[in-house]
Amino acid sequence: MFIGFVLFLIIAGMAFWLLTFIVGFLPYWIGAWFVESYKNRDLVDDLE
Repeated sequence: MFIGFVLFLIIAGMAFWLLTFIVGFLPYWIGAWFVESYKNRDLVDDLE
């Protein structure tokens, strides 16, 4: 019983920190993707 509770706490803690990491870096990744796609669009327009 106690080992199950400890295992639950460990898994819940991992899920919490994973979600915190994703929520923290997801806006950065989306913003970087928009910046890179904007730069690449300018390069493609210059080539044509």
